[in-house]
Amino acid sequence: MKKYILLISVCLISTYALSKDLPPTYPAENRLGIKISPSISFNRVNTNPDTSSFSSSRSALRLIIGPIYDIYIKERYCLSTGLLYAAKRASIKNEKLQISEEHSLQYLQLPILFKLYTNEISLDTKLYFQLGGVFEVKIEERAAKINTSHSPFIKKFKPFDAATLLGVGVEYGISSGISVFGGISYQRGLVNTIKEQASEEGEQKVLFKNDFISIDIGARF
Repeated sequence: MKKYILLISVCLISTYALSKDLPPTYPAENRLGIKISPSISFNRVNTNPDTSSFSSSRSALRLIIGPIYDIYIKERYCLSTGLLYAAKRASIKNEKLQISEEHSLQYLQLPILFKLYTNEISLDTKLYFQLGGVFEVKIEERAAKINTSHSPFIKKFKPFDAATLLGVGVEYGISSGISVFGGISYQRGLVNTIKEQASEEGEQKVLFKNDFISIDIGARF
C-alpha cells in the first residue's frame, strides 16, 4: 500500500509542476506538497462500566505519509488537506482474563485543517500552527499477535475513524514557491474503533481509541 501512496504522490507533484506553464485554475498561492511523519501510535482504553481491568499494552513506531494541499484564504491563513497513508497499532491486555493481543491497522486519512502562519521570525522562516479534524477510512486490519486462552477478544474494527489534530512547526523558504517544514503534531482519536468484541457473560463493553504523536517533515511546491 505504501508503494501506491508514493506513486500517487509522485504523479500529483509531477502534474502540478507541469501545470505551472498553463493558465492557473486556482489562486497562485495554493500549494501542493508532501509530508512524511514518523509517529508513535498508542491507544486509550476504557470500559463501560468504568473499571481498570483493560488497558493498552504498549506504543509502537509507525508512519504517516502522503501528498498535502494548502488552499489559501488570506496571505497567512489557509485550509490544509491531503490524502495520507497511516499505519496504526492497536494493543489491549487484561491480566485477569488472560488477554494480550495486538492488531495492525492501515488507514487512508483525509485531514481538514486550519493553518495559520506568523510573520517571519528570521529571513524566509515562519512559524505555523494548525488545528482541525482528520477523517479516516480503514483499508486493512490484521491480527499481529494473539496471546489469549480463548479466541481473539477484538474480533473486528470499524471501517472508519476520526481524530482532532493540533500541530506546530517551522517552515523555511528555499526559493520562490518552494519551502521545507518540520514540526510536531498530536492526533487524538474520537471514535470507539471496536466494531465487534468477544461477548461473554459479565464482560464490559470496551471503548478503544487511537492516538498519534508525530514528527512532521516535508516540502511544499
